[in-house]
Amino acid sequence: MSKLTSISNPTAWLKEFQAALDEDAKIASERFIQKQPVFYVIRDYRLEIVPDGYGDIIRYTDSDDHSCDYSPREAIESIVEDEIATIHDIETSEEGEDFGIKFTEDGELDPSVSEDNCCWFLDTSEFAEHLTHHTLVKKAFIVPDTLFLTYAEAREHLRLNHYHYTKDAHTYAMTAWRSPQVSNLLGLLHSIDFDESIIKLKLDAQSTEGKVVRP
Repeated sequence: MSKLTSISNPTAWLKEFQAALDEDAKIASERFIQKQPVFYVIRDYRLEIVPDGYGDIIRYTDSDDHSCDYSPREAIESIVEDEIATIHDIETSEEGEDFGIKFTEDGELDPSVSEDNCCWFLDTSEFAEHLTHHTLVKKAFIVPDTLFLTYAEAREHLRLNHYHYTKDAHTYAMTAWRSPQVSNLLGLLHSIDFDESIIKLKLDAQSTEGKVVRP
């Protein structure tokens, strides 16, 4: 059984929560065009490997060090940094000339080299045999164990815990249309007049000792 966190005055808390739900209903209707009963989760994104041609993100990994994860441009520059080949070796190789691979005076890959040309070079050059080509797609998912009854609480959670998520994570409104119990519960919380109610907590509720709290 879930225990109550410290609520010194349950009636006051319920009234405050009711006001928050009423305000949230307006937000859900106007901002998210979401039907009641509404709840919120955190939606984040992750990269998943897909067959070539089914994704728009290309990455390369080092077969000797799988922690290395490169964009096509970074992958070519890593060949020089890891001393597998020199800039001159790359630029004058058959693949380097065919795909226009060239570097600036600062030793960086020239901005004019397209990503496609980088990929063609990496997929055919002997200098890149240790690099594995991956095609990725960014997919959204609902973060497990996230459920909030108001937009404000979901947004505050994300603000305080952003380090658990990627920079693309955001709140996401959903409708619990499959759950009549949730619909009825939220409907009651919207409708009960707590000024005319007596709130009695069960004896095993944390830090309440079965106290009857009158408005």
